[in-house]
Amino acid sequence: GLIRSPIPWLSLPTGTMLVLSFVHAWTTIPFIMIILLAGLQTIPVELYEVASIDGANAVQKFRTITLPLLRPSILNSTMISAIFALRTFDIVFTLTRGGPGEATDMFVTYIYNTAFVFGRIGYAAALSIIMVFTSMLMVFLFVKLLPIETD
Repeated sequence: GLIRSPIPWLSLPTGTMLVLSFVHAWTTIPFIMIILLAGLQTIPVELYEVASIDGANAVQKFRTITLPLLRPSILNSTMISAIFALRTFDIVFTLTRGGPGEATDMFVTYIYNTAFVFGRIGYAAALSIIMVFTSMLMVFLFVKLLPIETD
């Protein structure tokens, strides 16, 4: 084989985080790409033709046409990515259950352990409400700090 011994991906904290990051990217990036592709398809081709006639190069077209018109799609995909990052329970629980040790313990796995392992249902419910409000605050901040200009 290519290597002498198997690589313990899920038994070392750094390897585990690499695997979890890869799986999260593998499940999230296609959805984000569909959003960005839909945004690209809404940009009229005539704008690029006019820019070519005016003598704009590819970088100028990207900076003055593509990026500003793609901004709503970028904002939506950023919000969805942030929300997806909060709901990583399924990946973490399936692959590592928060281990090794507590190296991959996320907020959602902490809520799960609090409720179902330690039996503190009320405290876990309060943590869940905090997580929902945190998600709402993130979306609110995205919408307010990155306004979409309509020209």
